[in-house]
Amino acid sequence: MSSVKVAVRVRPFNSRELLKKSRCIIQMQDKITAIEDLRIGHEGTKTFTFDYSYWSHGCANDPNFSTQKRVYEDIGVEMLQHAFEGYNVCIFAYGQTGAGKSYTMMGKDKEGEKGIIPQLCEDLFMRLTSESDKDVKYNVEVSYMEIYCERVRDLLNPKNKQNLRVREHPLLGPYVEDLSKIVVTSFGDVNNLIDEGNKSRTVAATNMNETSSRSHAVFTLILTQSRYDQQSGMTGEKVSKISLVDLAGSERAESTGAQGTRLKEGANINKSLTTLGKVISALAELSSGQKKKRKGDYIPYRDSVLTWLLRENLGGNSKTAMIAAISPADINFDETLSTLRYADRAKQIVCKAVVNEDPNAKLIRELKEEVQRLKDLLKAEGIQVDRVTGLPTTTKGRTASVTVDNGEDAIERLQMSEKLMAELNETWEEKLQKADTIKKEREAVLSEMGLASVQSGETVGVFSPKKTPHLVNLNEDPFMSECLLYYLKVGETKVGRPSISNGIQLSGNHILDYHCSFFNNNESGVTLVPAVGALIYINGREVTEEVTLKTGSRVILGKNHVFRFNSPSEARRERETPSSDMPVDWSFAQNELLEKQGVDLKCEMEARLKELEDEFKKAREKNDLELERQRKHYETKIVELQEQMERQSMVSSMFSSIVQDEDEDTFEECNWTEREFQLASWAFSKWKSYQFTSLRDSLWSNAVYLKEANAISVELRKNVEFQFRLMTDTLYSPVPNDIDDKRVKTIVAVSVNDKKNGATHLWSLPKLCHRLEIMKDMYDSFSDGNLLEDSESIRDDPFYDRFPWFTLIGRSFLYLTNLSYPLSLTQSLAIIDELGKVNGYMLISVEIVNDDTPSNSMQSGVAKVTFEDNDEYFQKVASTSTENENNIATVEIGSLLKFKISVKEITCSSDQFNDVFCEFRFLNRKNEAFSTEPVQRSQTGRITFEHAQNFSVTVTKAFINYVKSQPIAFEIFGHNEKNTVQEASIPRNLEVEVHLPSTNSSKPVPSPKLGYLSPLQAGDICQKLDLLVWFEIEELANNGEYIPVHVDHHGAAPGSGVYLLRQGLQRRIAITVHHDPGNEIVWREVHELVVGRIRNTPEWTENDCESTILSLSLLPARYIQKSGDNTMLFRFEAAWDSSLHDSPLLNRITPHGEKVYVTISAYYGLENCAQPVCITKDLCMIICSRDLTTSTSRSLRMLFSGSGFGKRDSNRVTGVYEMALKKFTDSEDSQRKIFDTSSMYVRGEENLGGWRPRSDSLIFEHQNCLEKLEKLEFVEKNKHLLLFKEIIKNSGLSEFKIMENGIATLDTQYFAEECRISKTESADNLNTTLAQEKELITRYLKLMQKCPIANPYKTNISEDGDYGNNESFSLHCTHRPYLSVPSGLPRSSSAPDVRNMRSLSMGTKAKSLSSENLNSPEERLVSPPSFIGGQNSYVAEIDEVRISNIVARKGWANILHEKAYGWQKKWVVVRRPYVFIHNAEKDPIERSLINLATAHVEYSEESQALLRVQNTFSIITPQKGFLFQTLSDKDFYDWLYAINPLLAGQIRSKLSRRRTQTVKTPELT
Repeated sequence: MSSVKVAVRVRPFNSRELLKKSRCIIQMQDKITAIEDLRIGHEGTKTFTFDYSYWSHGCANDPNFSTQKRVYEDIGVEMLQHAFEGYNVCIFAYGQTGAGKSYTMMGKDKEGEKGIIPQLCEDLFMRLTSESDKDVKYNVEVSYMEIYCERVRDLLNPKNKQNLRVREHPLLGPYVEDLSKIVVTSFGDVNNLIDEGNKSRTVAATNMNETSSRSHAVFTLILTQSRYDQQSGMTGEKVSKISLVDLAGSERAESTGAQGTRLKEGANINKSLTTLGKVISALAELSSGQKKKRKGDYIPYRDSVLTWLLRENLGGNSKTAMIAAISPADINFDETLSTLRYADRAKQIVCKAVVNEDPNAKLIRELKEEVQRLKDLLKAEGIQVDRVTGLPTTTKGRTASVTVDNGEDAIERLQMSEKLMAELNETWEEKLQKADTIKKEREAVLSEMGLASVQSGETVGVFSPKKTPHLVNLNEDPFMSECLLYYLKVGETKVGRPSISNGIQLSGNHILDYHCSFFNNNESGVTLVPAVGALIYINGREVTEEVTLKTGSRVILGKNHVFRFNSPSEARRERETPSSDMPVDWSFAQNELLEKQGVDLKCEMEARLKELEDEFKKAREKNDLELERQRKHYETKIVELQEQMERQSMVSSMFSSIVQDEDEDTFEECNWTEREFQLASWAFSKWKSYQFTSLRDSLWSNAVYLKEANAISVELRKNVEFQFRLMTDTLYSPVPNDIDDKRVKTIVAVSVNDKKNGATHLWSLPKLCHRLEIMKDMYDSFSDGNLLEDSESIRDDPFYDRFPWFTLIGRSFLYLTNLSYPLSLTQSLAIIDELGKVNGYMLISVEIVNDDTPSNSMQSGVAKVTFEDNDEYFQKVASTSTENENNIATVEIGSLLKFKISVKEITCSSDQFNDVFCEFRFLNRKNEAFSTEPVQRSQTGRITFEHAQNFSVTVTKAFINYVKSQPIAFEIFGHNEKNTVQEASIPRNLEVEVHLPSTNSSKPVPSPKLGYLSPLQAGDICQKLDLLVWFEIEELANNGEYIPVHVDHHGAAPGSGVYLLRQGLQRRIAITVHHDPGNEIVWREVHELVVGRIRNTPEWTENDCESTILSLSLLPARYIQKSGDNTMLFRFEAAWDSSLHDSPLLNRITPHGEKVYVTISAYYGLENCAQPVCITKDLCMIICSRDLTTSTSRSLRMLFSGSGFGKRDSNRVTGVYEMALKKFTDSEDSQRKIFDTSSMYVRGEENLGGWRPRSDSLIFEHQNCLEKLEKLEFVEKNKHLLLFKEIIKNSGLSEFKIMENGIATLDTQYFAEECRISKTESADNLNTTLAQEKELITRYLKLMQKCPIANPYKTNISEDGDYGNNESFSLHCTHRPYLSVPSGLPRSSSAPDVRNMRSLSMGTKAKSLSSENLNSPEERLVSPPSFIGGQNSYVAEIDEVRISNIVARKGWANILHEKAYGWQKKWVVVRRPYVFIHNAEKDPIERSLINLATAHVEYSEESQALLRVQNTFSIITPQKGFLFQTLSDKDFYDWLYAINPLLAGQIRSKLSRRRTQTVKTPELT
């Protein structure tokens, strides 16, 4: 490694400086350069130290004057020597304009004034000419280029006037494509090329220099040295790249007086020099150790073409020198000081230069040098080395060894080096010959072992000899069988262990040193002679004497070595003898052995199979009996539950009078005045409207912290999501201790969804604020470029917590009422999570333990549990208990009760948990828990524990009270194998539940004019509208009109299509909004149409920037109305020049199989809305050639399909959107001054994609969850009591009546609570008369004093109409309603009739528009509807709706709506929840739609009789009504079933009952 050499050279005064009488401020002595500041108030001297300081300010006679020759000798000669050594070298000159850079590098064509470049080239060829080594050949290539305004030009090729591209090679690095490289043979050639290139350079005059270089010049010499090694016969090359750079002068615009083109040139020059300064500064910091290099550190090489091309020369593989040219004048003090600082930073850069040569040739050269060095060392010690054998011979009579520097023996080192050098010099043929020799040696060794596994003839691998008898191995693995052959040579072949010289060597526990011998006699065959004590089997029989083998015999030596004997000659003699088809393999040999030794596997398997069948029959009979018993048991329980429900119904009917009596006894009647009544009504309304306000205030005030944490998480790519969560301490959802707050009942916590590790944590709000401060510090470090290392532990990361190995599956509660009698009980408990979801069931038994009780499960020790009467917990339970005091247990106080709790099995509904275990504890002993061992889950999903825990309790009154009212808590844990986070545990951020799924389309394209639209504060939804939007792309035709391009709908999903655009034509985008009229919807104007996100994939994965977004020029918008229809159409067009995107996807013809996708967003202004709304759509298109003609197949398809190529109204794509109008709530007008921080902007909010913290919907959801958990708790307790009541009944105890009364009392309390809630809810629907209001307020006040109102936000659902009076059926197609939001507004009778509207005068351009310019002759321009309401009354939100691919029904139908003049036959398609209406069967465009979710379906026989039209039904929407007529009776019920299945079923049922009555009437007569 070597640092960059830096030299500073000062020039004489120029004419400009002499004219201004400048003073010299530069002083030089040896390597020190000093600059004096002569400005008033800044006097002082700054000194710098460089490698060279050249004083060229005075005259040439000055002894300190540095000439051009001296500069070259100090810098150029050294760099030329490095080039001959094989290094890359670079010399570049830097300084302000007119400082003498070009003079230093090029000089003048005069004697003694030549620069570094001509002197270096001249010296180079002089050395090449004087080279006497014939084994070395030299080649020199020259290239000359300039970088002007960040564009590269070739100065040696005048024909190539185009800008050259800079590309990067993975090995060679950055290079200039198509740059001329000219081979030169003499200095004259080089000199001519330099003159020609200098004439092409860009120069211009500025105030500071009359011939200022306006570009960077790079002159490159490529020196190639080819050296032939006669000893090895190889040729090695060294390639050196000599880069000589003359940089353009740095300058200030005010100093140079540049204007116009000169000013633009100066800006580009300063840009590249600034980038060069940044690169030098970054490299200097890394080289000096001031900054430790990290993975994320960035050196901006690519920010400029100059630094990109000089990347290797700046801190890379190069020997680099820099010459800083400065001016001595005081008027250039700032520029001179900047240059000196620039050079001072550059000298700190360290380059890592290496010799550029062939690695193999380099290694051979180094080995040769080492061999020669070792030989010289041995020779100096008197040791000669034989060149032939390489063995040392001593000449001085001593044998002492010689060591080298690292302690290694020199002779061994010499032999090793010569061996490596010989291997490197081997040719490919020699290596193949060597491999063949090793192969033959290996075959010879295997042959000596008696093993044959070589290639013979055309057979590869194992082959069968034709004469020699042999053994073939058999293995349990078929692929390993017959892979080894052992020859049995003539005579004796011994078999035994490898320790003795045996012909066949085997190993194993049952193989003797000498095991047996095979005697091969060609005439009598092969005979096996076993050794004494050897274990040998022939054909399954043990052999102890000499045996003659026959071909095919199975030979087992020991217990593991199985062979088959083959005799080729004997096999040929017996070839004609018929043989068995059974293959002789390892299995055959083993079965034969077992059979001959008396082991009959077949009989054993049959006996075992019969035994299993008997066991299966017994188990099945037992299960049938158990199922029959359970069936009878459940039938009996159903009967009992029905009787119990009848009793409870009677109790609930009597509860109203009971509550009224209690109220009369507890409260006194209030005799209020009218004023007092009004005040009470006002107070109650205020109180009711402020329910849960403290929770909402907490959510709103802390929302900004949540947004900021999520924004930082997205920026740092932590994959962690934060969301609010409400926690109320219940049995099934206890609040953790670290976030518990005893002051409030419901706590606002933060749910941390760690998607990276698949875990969920709960944080308190203080913990979130503390972590947020650390997140901000981390984000600030990230913004400064100091990103933390990837290896940083999660423990130190504020986004993550330690996540446990086991996850809570759910909780169960076991009541111990049976212990007070005492009786044993086995029951099934539901495993319920914190949100009320049942995740499985567990089977638990509670048994009384006696001394003689048998143990059938794994039991633990006896746990002694104490229940003291003076415990605070039992005093609290006793104060809240409602149990009957007379219900005395049968166990005696003071006695010792022993019982055990057995966990039998657990069944999980999910298969993602494994290693399941449970912990259980008494509620009064929270710190003492009992646990089972983790158990693996079986394939059936059941987890069998058979774990029992014994307890010993001294009976006290506290114990009896506990077992009667309090349960044991069970917590079930498991390891989540799938490592996923349950979506149910982390509710998504939805302020309201949307009944229709939103699409996966792109988010809106940002508007350059409007900017980011922050959500406004809105109230309840007052109206919803369904929008049908048509998107068209028009192109300029030959007649001068814009016509829609063809859209290919073949095979496309609903609401999609492919536009076929022609290349090079002018285009427009037309958008038409189609909706039913409403007083609240008035389209005022179109603010902007934005096109962006050009891509060739459906998904957009990059970030939006200005270069990807284009705002189009808008044409005047207009209202259109079709004749005979009150549907409103709002249409506008915009000019689209696709070439302005500068995207290759839009500028070229789309290749086959590829499509182009763009995203458009239209921002509309509504007359009555406080903020614009946005409609976004992803469009798919294909760019075709300009002379596109429709293919024959496509033309025929369009002709027969009815949607021809020329029909303009079919060439569009449809989008379905849902618009929700919310009441605009101004913060200044709100009654309570609550600061909602959810709308505050935080840094990085735009990356959240519209995410917002939850508020009101979270409160409603939490209330529903608490009600669900309360009911589940009640159900689990009643299940226990019902089961216990049955056990008491079967046992015949006298306490049965007491238990029955206790259960009835509990049921009465529950149903009384339900009645109270229903009465509270139904009170809102009372009439508004004064007497009734007083009664209602009185009851409310009493309830307020007694208990809080439950579920005040519950919405009443309207009842359906009466079906029996007028033979009419009606039913609302309802969906889940929005919380506190009306389902829709009734149509106003004062709505204006669109058909009576007059034409609108919309300016000069709008007047010229006529109905002839519209797509259909039935369309005409109309004035916009009038608006009834205040200004900025609403906030509108528009979401695209995904159209279902499932078609419930499609076909022809006659349609009549209220504004039409007659029946129209239309093609109708039902895609729930929408009904789409088309003009024809093959019409791909949806002409109108009906939303069944907000519609009302009616069927009336009287209406049919009145209209005299059969098979009709009506669909009434909030805006208008439709009358449908089907073509037949069968179609009528099919259509009605597709639109409203419930109504169709009711109609069929009533008609069938009517037919039955008609049949019975004649029989009676």
